Amino acid sequence: MTVYFEDVLFNVYFFFIFKKLCVRYLNKLYEIVNSSTVCLMGHERKLTLNLIESMAKRFNYIDEEYKQH
Repeated sequence: MTVYFEDVLFNVYFFFIFKKLCVRYLNKLYEIVNSSTVCLMGHERKLTLNLIESMAKRFNYIDEEYKQH
């Protein structure tokens, strides 16, 4: 039983660390794409930024959903 609880605690801890790193990475990626001089057409840039933003929001949604249970 102790091993089970240790595994659960590790998984919860790992999830929060992983989530923070992913959100930080996605925020940095958003900044880079937004300020990049690489030739992305306006529409492609918007799609890419929207995709990055939706992924970051999904991590926050997962976190909020987890806190409610």
